[in-house]
Amino acid sequence: MRLINTDTLKLHDFIDADSAPEYAILSHRWSDEEVSYKEWRKGRCTESSKGYVKIVDACAFAQARGQAWLWVDTCCIDKESSQDLSESINSMWYYYESAVECYAYLADVIATDPTLRLEQFRQSDLFNRGWTLQELVAPKRVVFVSSTWEIIGLKHPPNHSMSERFQMGFAATSIPCLTEELHAITRIPIEVLTDPEHRFSFNAAQRMSWMSRRDTARIEDMAYCLLGLFDINMPLLYGERHGAFLRLQREIFARTEDETILAWSLDTADEFWFENAIEVFLGANILDPHPVSGAEFRSGIFAPSPHCFKRSGETTAIHANGSSPTLTGSGIQITVDRSSQYRTHVSTEAPYAFFLLNAALGDIQGIHENPLRTKQACVYLVKLSCGHYGRTSRSLAYGVGGWQPPPEGTVLLVHYTEQEGRRHCSRHQGPRRYYPPHHSSEREYEFV
Repeated sequence: MRLINTDTLKLHDFIDADSAPEYAILSHRWSDEEVSYKEWRKGRCTESSKGYVKIVDACAFAQARGQAWLWVDTCCIDKESSQDLSESINSMWYYYESAVECYAYLADVIATDPTLRLEQFRQSDLFNRGWTLQELVAPKRVVFVSSTWEIIGLKHPPNHSMSERFQMGFAATSIPCLTEELHAITRIPIEVLTDPEHRFSFNAAQRMSWMSRRDTARIEDMAYCLLGLFDINMPLLYGERHGAFLRLQREIFARTEDETILAWSLDTADEFWFENAIEVFLGANILDPHPVSGAEFRSGIFAPSPHCFKRSGETTAIHANGSSPTLTGSGIQITVDRSSQYRTHVSTEAPYAFFLLNAALGDIQGIHENPLRTKQACVYLVKLSCGHYGRTSRSLAYGVGGWQPPPEGTVLLVHYTEQEGRRHCSRHQGPRRYYPPHHSSEREYEFV
């Protein structure tokens, strides 16, 4: 880990964040004229450049607040070294979490009037960028500043005492706490904003939804900026493009078996993902070259982008069904027998199937206390030419009420009838029954 001495502006190396002295850290939106590690180390910076001025001003701000050391991602990471870059990105959540305080620099907040400045704060591009998600959540204390380094407000822990406020150099009533404002802007729960450890109380789909309205300059960074949020470490492979997000989801599922990671929908994604469908899934998931009906879009079992989780913020994990799926080299495999066939139905007459997730929309207690309050998630699948099953463009639905295990042999059929642009799932009993082959009590299906 490298830190800038806020007095001498020199870089110093430390083994890691644990061995480093107390330091502050900068959160900012990258722009033109940023200064690299090599330029800063060799003193080859253009002193009038925006990047240089920003770092110098940040050091002055930190020094005025009693901080002797500062970490800035632009010049403290040697991006020409793949080892340094990989270590820094995999450790970045811990860097922000370990900082004494974080300075969030909002270059697009230029107003001097407090009311107008707060309105510009709400519209700041800082809340649309992928990397700034962890920079907002991980630090215990964040000081938001305008383009002229005027303090806009704070994010701080709930047990932040009055004496600590004064130690920070603020009058007790002059600087507003912006935690509730941040919740309204980002939809991140207040308990997570005030204590990052609470992020583990939220399932994968909910955490993905916090990223669903953000973007990064590099496609791979849509995954890499989420490593700390999910406490995942994995190698960086710039050039794999959308494969990075696929790898991240596989890591999450392998570690947690959290099926809410499958509760996403392509019809919530930006049109960009449809326009680049072939590129998105080539080699990573399977795209059927022979659609069953017209130009129906096909995808793999995992999402191509965090944008697909825009409607997943209210998804809850449940434990209504057995027969947990298994992660394979090409997707997810589930074994269906008589005791768990209500969970998955594979039609022997039509090229479709569905998979009932251990995930629901609504109160996690609702499926037990009042089934009408909870809608269990169901993934629509179509049979691909290779014999596996993939998802359609409108592949996620929520059943009305709780889904209960039907009598043995009862089939839950998926109807591909178009009505108001939506797919509908119906439950049928009686003569429509499905039994495994007589020679076997179970069958395996692979969903890719």
